[in-house]
Amino acid sequence: MAGIPGIFDAFAIKGVKFRSRVLRSSLGGRLAYYDGTPTPAWRNFERRFALAEHRLGGIISATIGVDDHRLSPLEYPKLSHDRFIEPLAAGIRGVHAEGCRYIVQLGDPGGHTHTSLLPEEADGKSASAVFDGYYGYRNVSSPMTLDEVAAEVEAFRLAAKRAQTAGADGVEVTASKGYILHQFLNPATNRRRDAYGGSVENRFRLLKEVVSAVREAVGRDYLFGVRL
Repeated sequence: MAGIPGIFDAFAIKGVKFRSRVLRSSLGGRLAYYDGTPTPAWRNFERRFALAEHRLGGIISATIGVDDHRLSPLEYPKLSHDRFIEPLAAGIRGVHAEGCRYIVQLGDPGGHTHTSLLPEEADGKSASAVFDGYYGYRNVSSPMTLDEVAAEVEAFRLAAKRAQTAGADGVEVTASKGYILHQFLNPATNRRRDAYGGSVENRFRLLKEVVSAVREAVGRDYLFGVRL
């Protein structure tokens, strides 16, 4: 029907032009070194999706970790330190060279950390103490202190700014798939009795603070979304 755009028609959001309305969702994470530095294999993997023949408008990265102690899982890329900016930027430049956009998905598995080089107390940090014999590197999670919650917000803020510095066209915060923000949203894993637990509003508080901090870091005109 005339006037209705097709999925392969170009479109723009906040001045960022995508060559089509098709975006590749987050996938393909285990392509980094053990310290979280993206490898040449990661760069080549993302670039192949960006080739013009695939007609993708943009690519959403695998979940890139914001915490220096937790892995998302082992061999997933990280943005928890400035040293990760340039390796990420090199891959983004390769995607851009093919005419495709690149959006960085940021996350932290919290108490659902899958694997680590060595077990650490940080692998079990969550909203509350919950026994989990199925999903997570540790059997029992431990509740984050208020200082750790504040540090989590700051970690997302800094990682978003690093993604922007690396040349990403936008960022997406994952509050899904059992990761830390999801652990605070879910009453099954959030049994806190402070300002971050109980009511729906309280359980959303951490996500709200992360969203506010990220938006402040990247500015009002930068592409920013949340995956729920």
